[in-house]
Amino acid sequence: MNRRSPIGRLSCAAGALLFSFICAAATADDRAAGVRRVTSMEALALAEAHHPGLRASRLEMERARESVRAAEGLNPFFFGADAGFTHSSTPQGNSLYYRRDEVSLGAGVWKTFNVGTRADLRLEGAFYETGRPPTATAVDPGNVPNLGLSGRLTLTQPLIRGAGKTVTLAALRQARAEQTLAEKAADVAAGELAASVLHTYWDLWLAERALDINRRSRDEALHQLEEIRERVAMGAAAAVDRISYETALAGLEETVIESEAEVRRLETGLAEQVGLTRTTARLGADPQELPSMRDNVPTAEALEKEALERSPAIHEAFAALAAAKERALTAGESMRHQLDLQGWIEGRTLARDEVAPVFTDFGRGAAWSAYVGLHYELPLDRRKREGDRAVARIDVKIAAERLDGVSNQVCAAVRAARDRLDSARQRLEKGKETVALSQSRMEAEQERYRLGVSTFTSVRDAEETVRQAELRMTRAQVDVVRAWIELDLLTGVLTENLWQSPTSSAIPE
Repeated sequence: MNRRSPIGRLSCAAGALLFSFICAAATADDRAAGVRRVTSMEALALAEAHHPGLRASRLEMERARESVRAAEGLNPFFFGADAGFTHSSTPQGNSLYYRRDEVSLGAGVWKTFNVGTRADLRLEGAFYETGRPPTATAVDPGNVPNLGLSGRLTLTQPLIRGAGKTVTLAALRQARAEQTLAEKAADVAAGELAASVLHTYWDLWLAERALDINRRSRDEALHQLEEIRERVAMGAAAAVDRISYETALAGLEETVIESEAEVRRLETGLAEQVGLTRTTARLGADPQELPSMRDNVPTAEALEKEALERSPAIHEAFAALAAAKERALTAGESMRHQLDLQGWIEGRTLARDEVAPVFTDFGRGAAWSAYVGLHYELPLDRRKREGDRAVARIDVKIAAERLDGVSNQVCAAVRAARDRLDSARQRLEKGKETVALSQSRMEAEQERYRLGVSTFTSVRDAEETVRQAELRMTRAQVDVVRAWIELDLLTGVLTENLWQSPTSSAIPE
């Protein structure tokens, strides 16, 4: 699958969605209440655009990418240059002295290669004059100009500490491991936020359906109360029936008020969930969207296997272990002795030298020299390095234990979610049967009451049974969706597919 990061998939779509959110029309009631209707995917798009946690994850990923880029340039070619002027005078007894004026120029390049070898190439040139100033007792020999050129190639090869690609590329591998860890952490954050938004969305959807059911029951009770009042006025029903209906209606009115408050709370909560915390916005669930039931349900074993392979939490724990191992490698390297093989070769030419005859031969040609040797270092106080290495090794063990723990937790969570899914699906099927049977019973009791062969208590019991059955069935629908949300989160499906929102994000009327 050609997958992009879950952070940043919908920058264009999210912008369009925000505009739609501000400008879209709603129903008259929703507009009056300041509510905007969104689908579950539109709610996710809003969260992607506005939630500060995801913005922070995006910045963490950007920082990790920049760290990798910096590590990739860890061993570049370096260039250096210098220039200077030197004046010196050397006493030669009595009042005589020699002077030397020198102008020097130097430049060099150096680089450390992936195997640890460092190469330095330096070129130097010096123009100088030497002489002895005239005095009362000495003759001025005159100024003697000289031009010297030299070049040196130096190679340093670590033999213990810093030797080999494993060590020299450790910083790059560590940066890449940290980048992977940041990406996996972003996956986890995105998935958890998506699950939270979807849970809130479907809780709101349930609350709105419950409000509809309670309002319908209240309206039916109000209509029946009018009939009861007429029957009482005609002497066809007892006054106690009217009082009982009024009591039942008052209870339903109270239930409706509580349901309305719960809907408003969840509308505000959904807006806050997607990151619209500094607005007075309220988001409502789309009444046209129905919970997906999904016919094909994998076995618990198949879900566990998929979760172990694709779970963002497991991937994050594995990335944390890899990063800890890279840090431990770097810490362990600092404990090793340093033994370097060094060597250099130098060529030097002298254009003229009349002051010191010993240099005459060199001045007519080139002088060459070479060196090979060993350099050894041993830190005398190793407490800090030993402590750092011990901490790094413990961090590896901790990361490994956390990986095992996360894997066990994911498997247990998959089994629990799978059990909840089975239970919710069974309750939903039974709920459909219960709703159908209770409606038939209610209609029968209502008809019997009109014929005078049933009691008010039986009718009210039948009506309440229908209301409760509808509420349980609707709750079972949402429980099925909530179980699927948990399974999709655990198996990585939610993180991978969550941001595939419609490119057109207009909010429905």
